[in-house]
Amino acid sequence: MGDTTTLFVVEVAEVWHHTGDGAALRARWPAVARALGWLLANANATGLPHRLETTYDHFGFGSRDTVAYNAFVYMTALAAAGEMAAAMGDAPLEASAVAALAAARAAAKALLWNATAGYFRAFVGGDAVFTDTLYGLMVGHAHGFGLLMDVPLVAAHLALEWERNKDAFGMRVISNPIMEDSIWMNGPPTWTYISLLLAGPVPSAAAAAAALEPMRRMVANYRERLADLWNLRALTHSETEGGALEHGGPREQGHYGFMLTDQNLYYLLSGQQTALHRGRLSFAPPFPPPWTLPVLLRGTEGALSADAGGRFSLRVEFGRLFVPAGGLSVNGRAFAGEVDLGPGQNVSW
Repeated sequence: MGDTTTLFVVEVAEVWHHTGDGAALRARWPAVARALGWLLANANATGLPHRLETTYDHFGFGSRDTVAYNAFVYMTALAAAGEMAAAMGDAPLEASAVAALAAARAAAKALLWNATAGYFRAFVGGDAVFTDTLYGLMVGHAHGFGLLMDVPLVAAHLALEWERNKDAFGMRVISNPIMEDSIWMNGPPTWTYISLLLAGPVPSAAAAAAALEPMRRMVANYRERLADLWNLRALTHSETEGGALEHGGPREQGHYGFMLTDQNLYYLLSGQQTALHRGRLSFAPPFPPPWTLPVLLRGTEGALSADAGGRFSLRVEFGRLFVPAGGLSVNGRAFAGEVDLGPGQNVSW
């Protein structure tokens, strides 16, 4: 599948970033190297994943030569593999990952970019506009690899994606033609994350509202109309779906725990960049104090607060957090000492 082997590679990097555990990375490295070898072999013909099924099995992506959703997840896997290869001293594999990423970026623009309308086609050979096209870019940025695609192209794609797929209850999955007239819960978080990112470190109120609009519509449907935040639905009926269907009503269960991918928005809203493999944990919230924001790491949860005078406090509620001296910072202002916190403990500066 286009989003399993790739995301395995990304998840190994995520664990490494969140723990700094080099021994765990070394233990998994043979599997990562095999995964990367398979990915490179599959993409050999065009530089992008070839005829791979995805989570989006409703749309027959597995029968398509090149699919944009797979392409961007693949790019993030290559960025992650290149960084891990460098840390493992595997120069040939690092070079292969770096070269493949450059080739994939070029291939995406050559094969998938519709320069006339200004968007990435869902797949080669069609004009469909797929709402979660840029999921891989969101994951890559959230885990410290940057955006991995040209900002003007990303901005144009987001604008057209919203124009074609917006709905009273969120965003339709795919249009042009409408292959399935339903709302998918993972489209709005991706669109909102990247739109907020492009709006700048301190977006205007209007830009923030526009970026959050797809999430607002979807969450309002779950929270206020359906009044069910426990049994979240992966799919709901759109405002135009035909027949005797309840518009905005449940269509399919959220049985994969898809809502966990929305956690990436917390990273963006707090500006959290987790690089404990390099001894760093930083935050850059766009809000004036006072505020309290979540701190989310693998195995550790807590809260970061700022009072009206600009004094910061980081408290651990679950797990343990260790950051070397000078490695914890907020808006560039570092805590001078070493951080070693368990549940109920905090540091302030």
